[in-house]
Amino acid sequence: MFSKEKIRSVWKAQLIKFCLNKYMLTFLIFLAYLTFFDKYNLINQLKLSRSLAVLELEKEDYQEQLEKALLDQELLEKDIERFAREQYYIHKENEDIYIIERE
Repeated sequence: MFSKEKIRSVWKAQLIKFCLNKYMLTFLIFLAYLTFFDKYNLINQLKLSRSLAVLELEKEDYQEQLEKALLDQELLEKDIERFAREQYYIHKENEDIYIIERE
């Protein structure tokens, strides 16, 4: 009936005809323009999305540091002597300090 070569040649002809269609060519040119040449091209968008992810992680870190700093500030405002003793190991002349580290 139909040989494989004849089917392949018909399929190739239809594929070439489809690709050379004026609408398909217009779409491919438009796609290439958006991907490579546009101000907001695909490559720049990928770079920007990666940098955005990094910046969001940094934002989370800074938020945590801010929360810790606010807690330290609150502790400092409540009792400055206690804060100095706990954070900087300040002691009076007649006192000994023992540091106990918990794991």
